[in-house]
Amino acid sequence: MTALFKNYIGGEWVESSGGGTFERHNPATGELVGAFTKSGPEAVDRAVAAAKKAFATWRLYPAPKRGEMLFKVARMLEDRKEDLAREMTQEMGKVLNEARGDVQEAIDNPRSFHVSGRMEVERGISATTREGLSALGHDVAEAFLPWGGGQAILIDWKEGGLVGGSDARKDGAAIGY
Repeated sequence: MTALFKNYIGGEWVESSGGGTFERHNPATGELVGAFTKSGPEAVDRAVAAAKKAFATWRLYPAPKRGEMLFKVARMLEDRKEDLAREMTQEMGKVLNEARGDVQEAIDNPRSFHVSGRMEVERGISATTREGLSALGHDVAEAFLPWGGGQAILIDWKEGGLVGGSDARKDGAAIGY
């Protein structure tokens, strides 16, 4: 039986309202990866409404707690890094080392901070992430000390950054690009 991949909307895995699916094959082998839920505008509307509802609660969490949650996600990604990279390769034909780099970027993002126009990153942040930030025009440097958990979030639409503040009592900060 073929695996059916559903959409995660509002805290649950759901199929499309029309019930449609499409198959995805490994581009290198032609092997069937699975069937995926075919979604239309109604699913997008549901997802946006669910995200807005979730944000109303998320924004009320203290920033250190949000940072803690982001680090939990990073640890979960670390635990599944190789599996996720292989799944990406099978689904879209991406070179395995490149897929590993993509997963590593997602792991690294909660470990950097924007200070006085410079993006300071903790030791261990991959070269791929540093290069990606540099390519967006950020001045990237290694932080002297590890950052603490996020206290504030700043979205810099102009320069391409989602920045989290820090608290030295916690582990890490959050950043995306």
